[in-house]
Amino acid sequence: MKFQYFLLIIFTAFTFGCKNIGRQPDNPTVNDTLSATEVQPDPDIDSSLIHDTSRPDGVYEDKNANGIVTERGEIRNGVQDGKRYTYFADGKPRTEENFVNGSYEGTFKEFHQNGKLFQEGHYSHNAMNGIWKTYYDTGELKEEVTMVANNENGPFKEYHKNGKIKYEGTYKDGDHEDGEMKVYNEEGELIKKLDCKMGECNTIWVKKAYEDFKR
Repeated sequence: MKFQYFLLIIFTAFTFGCKNIGRQPDNPTVNDTLSATEVQPDPDIDSSLIHDTSRPDGVYEDKNANGIVTERGEIRNGVQDGKRYTYFADGKPRTEENFVNGSYEGTFKEFHQNGKLFQEGHYSHNAMNGIWKTYYDTGELKEEVTMVANNENGPFKEYHKNGKIKYEGTYKDGDHEDGEMKVYNEEGELIKKLDCKMGECNTIWVKKAYEDFKR
């Protein structure tokens, strides 16, 4: 997330729209809009094996042309069941996930290519639920968002790399900011408040000292 800071007086309002994104860059342009954290498995990972009837039952292992394992899992009764692991082309871990009778169930983890944890969350009954977290590629917590049945629904927070909170607010029925949202600088100081209604956010307060400093 990133906001464009204009030289505004208190209670001057402007509006942001929301958009769905994939993996958002750490330094988006000033025109980037508010967006939900990426809270879904990597789309590049082949999910067809969840209900793959072409494989025989039992443990399987796939390798690339260089003989490096790219995927490991188990098929039971024609569907994915138990732990499934995928790997980058160099053999480093990419995802760890769990299935019960062909459905996502339990802990999901995805890793940056450098081996650091990128994302973690929990599936129940084939849906993302609870708190999902993403991390910077240096290991620090970046975002946490509440998921209900595959949708953002509830509190979210985003953090600066130094661990100080950056944004906090609430999502409603997907990546729609709703209610009060707060913005903080890298020192953890509150510098802005916004009033949001289903993804449309208007500035309602800017810290005067911060505004004067920007001038």
